[in-house]
Amino acid sequence: MKKHNIRDYMELICSLLIDQFNVRYREYSQEKFKEEADVRYVERDWIYKLGEPFKDLAYYEIQNEKSSQVHHDIGIPSKDFIMEVKYLKNWDSTSKTKTAKKIWKEFEKDLTWLEEEIRTGNKGKRAFIIIWCNCIDYFGRVVQLGSGHGVKNPVNKDRLVYFPFLMNKNQDPEKMYTKDLVYNYEKRFPCLLDLNSIGKGDVEMDCLFLGKREDRLHIVIYY
Repeated sequence: MKKHNIRDYMELICSLLIDQFNVRYREYSQEKFKEEADVRYVERDWIYKLGEPFKDLAYYEIQNEKSSQVHHDIGIPSKDFIMEVKYLKNWDSTSKTKTAKKIWKEFEKDLTWLEEEIRTGNKGKRAFIIIWCNCIDYFGRVVQLGSGHGVKNPVNKDRLVYFPFLMNKNQDPEKMYTKDLVYNYEKRFPCLLDLNSIGKGDVEMDCLFLGKREDRLHIVIYY
């Protein structure tokens, strides 16, 4: 009998979440939907949505075995699954506009954790999941893809390696700004990340992007 890995479970759960959001927000304008995304939902909502199908098998805020100071978002001990979750949204900046977003260090921490877990033999049992509502004009609005700020913000190419579902719409590849990155809906997933190109070594981390142009929710699973 085939033993299912974490991707098998989470792809199904995430696909169902996308279907639910398509129905729930079918009649919403982009502006109204953006307000819902920023105001109604917080990261904890998504942690519980992802863990809920596991019922009593799921545990939340579980302690890391190596450090009591580190906790993980979701654990399924019966499967030896551990997951980290990030929800992308904007909130009020110092200028009182909804442009604030998570800094890169928050993503880097979870990606580095997953890389180490894969290196130590836990591939197929660990995952990092990023969720966002498809209501932003470009992905750089909710993820710090550049090293600076503003519209003319050059893309950090090392960071871009983690987002193979993005492509540069600028015809000049040397002039790549965060606002130039658009979704590549034609690319086939999952795909293996080329982490060796950014000095991470030969780590077999896969990326599964879920979402179509018309979907209200986009999700990426790293495993």
